[in-house]
Amino acid sequence: MDYYEDSKYKYEMIKLTQTSSKYMSNLVGTILTDYECDSKSIKLDITEFDLIEIINKICSENKTLYNDKYQELIFEHKNLNICPVRGDKLQLERVIHNLLSNAITYGLENSKIKITLKQHKNNIRFSIKNHSNPVSQKDLKKIFDKFSKTKTAKLNKNSSGLGLYVAKKIIDMHKGRIYAH
Repeated sequence: MDYYEDSKYKYEMIKLTQTSSKYMSNLVGTILTDYECDSKSIKLDITEFDLIEIINKICSENKTLYNDKYQELIFEHKNLNICPVRGDKLQLERVIHNLLSNAITYGLENSKIKITLKQHKNNIRFSIKNHSNPVSQKDLKKIFDKFSKTKTAKLNKNSSGLGLYVAKKIIDMHKGRIYAH
């Protein structure tokens, strides 16, 4: 192995370790947030922040994941240069990260993932759309249930069945709505 191949191999190993560490950190965070939500001990730290900035940061953090699947990420926020919102920044970051990582994980290779942010009256509408294998209506009805896994998710060894459950709890605590179709 020459110097270039050795350096490339080491770089790939470091990226793999970084991705695995990030996954474990997110899993531990999800489990702790699940516990806090269920025990009603979670207290939201409400501040004002720019949602566009947060989404851009999360997209950047997940670049390796969607590049590995040759997916294209499109973030549209027409007529919004900034998007000030009031909420718990850390918890809402957790929701967006979970939704995006699910879109990447279950999205088809060589496909597009579209994130859209729109202002609608006094509300903000955030959506993520991917191209994936179809999810049955039966699975969609229970997708936010604790430990629920769709047929596709059951094949994913990394799925805990807690991510969307916790995401819904956090959105409910912010008096918002979350749904899948």
